[in-house]
Amino acid sequence: MSKNNKMFIYSFLAISVLFWAVITDAWGYSEHLLTSLPNNWNQYIYGYISRLIWAMPFLFLILKNKQKTISSKELFGFHFHWKSFLTVYGLITIYVCCSMLLIHGGWWINPNIIFGQELSKFLIVGFVEELVYRGFGLNMLSNFSSGRTANVVSSLFFATVHIPAYFIHWYCDRVFSLIEMITQVITAFIFGLLFGIVFRKSKSVWSSAIIHFWYDFIYDCLLDKKKTAEAK
Repeated sequence: MSKNNKMFIYSFLAISVLFWAVITDAWGYSEHLLTSLPNNWNQYIYGYISRLIWAMPFLFLILKNKQKTISSKELFGFHFHWKSFLTVYGLITIYVCCSMLLIHGGWWINPNIIFGQELSKFLIVGFVEELVYRGFGLNMLSNFSSGRTANVVSSLFFATVHIPAYFIHWYCDRVFSLIEMITQVITAFIFGLLFGIVFRKSKSVWSSAIIHFWYDFIYDCLLDKKKTAEAK
């Protein structure tokens, strides 16, 4: 792969972070969208639309670019490397459940969860983020670097995309939590590596997307600190 193609991929991964910083609902866009809807559905609807818009350029590049390690047919196929899939699935479940026991002192389910909303939200989040950072990022980076290096680089961009919202909240609301930001970035990087391992083994974006969805969903159900505070 030429130097220009390498720069193109790095540039688009950087654009993914900048583009998300522009359209993220941390700016409060959903407050002006269908505000009459109950149960904060306006926020969920904006979340669906914004993430799909965010992912569309990368879907186009995946389908049009022939210089990729995993073909589009493989990428969107429902095939799994069950050993890696179940191992990461188990590790994530154990991690969240142990964290729940430490934080809550026992079994706890978020009372603010509305399962229809949460399921649809995290299904979309898991798919589009895996499409961008594994289906595009890791897949394309693997053309000119080892699979491990590609996984580390794509995971770094995946972790970085979680940063802008903290500075947006600081700018808009004068609220900033450095420790929370650092914790989320480190966690996103580590789990990004795990998602990447599942993706590389399975050669399917659905395998890592399902794992990604599962982590986000059970974290929200059993561990979310912000919603814990709301519940109290």
